[in-house]
Amino acid sequence: MKLEVMRRVNDLGTNGGYILAPCYNVGYDNPVENVLAFFTATQEYVGYSQL
Repeated sequence: MKLEVMRRVNDLGTNGGYILAPCYNVGYDNPVENVLAFFTATQEYVGYSQL
C-alpha cells in the first residue's frame, strides 16, 4: 500500500494536482487492514498530520 500511495502522489500530485482519498466503493469484502494501511501510508509519506 505504501508503494502505491507513493507512486500516485509522485505521478499525479505535482503542485497539489491530486486529491488522495479512498473511493466510495470500498467493498464489504475489502479487509479493514487495507483501508487502515492506506491512511497510515498517506500520513507517513504525504505528511498529513490528521486524516
